[in-house]
Amino acid sequence: MDYQRPIYISGKVVLEDGTPVPNGVRVELLYNGQAKRQEYTRSDGSFTFDLTSPGRATISDASLSGSDNDIFGGPLGGGRLGGGVDRSMGRIDLTGFEVRASIPGYRSETVMLQSRSALDNPDIGVIVMRPLSRVKATTISLNSLKAPKDARKSFESAQKSLAKKKPDYDKALKELNKAVSAYPSYAAAWQLMGEVRRATNDLPGARQAFEKALEADSQFINPYLSLASLEIESNRWPEAARITGELLDLNPYVVRGHFLHAVATFNLGNMNAAAESARTIQKSDEAKDYPLSHYILGFTLAQQGDLKAAADELRTYVRLQPDSQYTERVKNVLQEWQQKGLIAAEQSPANARPAPK
Repeated sequence: MDYQRPIYISGKVVLEDGTPVPNGVRVELLYNGQAKRQEYTRSDGSFTFDLTSPGRATISDASLSGSDNDIFGGPLGGGRLGGGVDRSMGRIDLTGFEVRASIPGYRSETVMLQSRSALDNPDIGVIVMRPLSRVKATTISLNSLKAPKDARKSFESAQKSLAKKKPDYDKALKELNKAVSAYPSYAAAWQLMGEVRRATNDLPGARQAFEKALEADSQFINPYLSLASLEIESNRWPEAARITGELLDLNPYVVRGHFLHAVATFNLGNMNAAAESARTIQKSDEAKDYPLSHYILGFTLAQQGDLKAAADELRTYVRLQPDSQYTERVKNVLQEWQQKGLIAAEQSPANARPAPK
């Protein structure tokens, strides 16, 4: 047997009514609840993981597992770490691993994995997404799922043009124009058009396309996020706060929506709203992607008079972002508070008290 032969798993993600999710829905491979790799669905809702290819779509936490090789015991090796790879007999022990999809406002079924070999059927079945309560908007545009065949074909052609090593923006825009001409309610195509125009620095054109996407489907999350980002880049804080507020009323589970809302309301001086969104971020599975939430929460707590909690948040920010544009400012603030006796010096790990037994 060729012990180095690739081992795959594949499946499909669908909504509760059996409709396949569109291209680009994130599917995660988790180990003991922590995401280790991610892939994205194709236009028919299908996905594939190559379990023996190191470094592909890796999102492992280096502080926990070092690298993708650590997770899986090396690309070809016979090492083993917890529920990681043991390829000594041409099999992978995937005990503790599971697969789930991720859509804000939806609950995903999970598929538990066991020992697998290259000779096993890679299909692990269907993952069903069910909406949570209070959700009136999603990253899936239901209008776009109704697009006719020709419009979908043009949309997928645009995606292929953008997936090239050197994206062909001109061709993608031509295909997207075909898609929205054939189906003016194609919110996903308008959204992608906006992203392409933004990538080519056509900001007025991007804004127009995002607005068209929202007009086509007011329950589609992505244009809210894109329009809010444009407003924040222009320091138009009231507009950004309004857009993100509308989004979070429709779907309170959108972590990026909370981040943009926190930034906008923080800059407006609405510290209660900023703190609420920052705390929501930190309770989410995506918290590590938004270290600025600690900065925002730290200064909101400081304004509210809780300097000890504020210092904890700001020190966390410095640890996570030692080279950011705000780090020196944060260090100076902490030093000033400490010199004035407003907060205690941070204990080093060596001097920290042992945890109670």
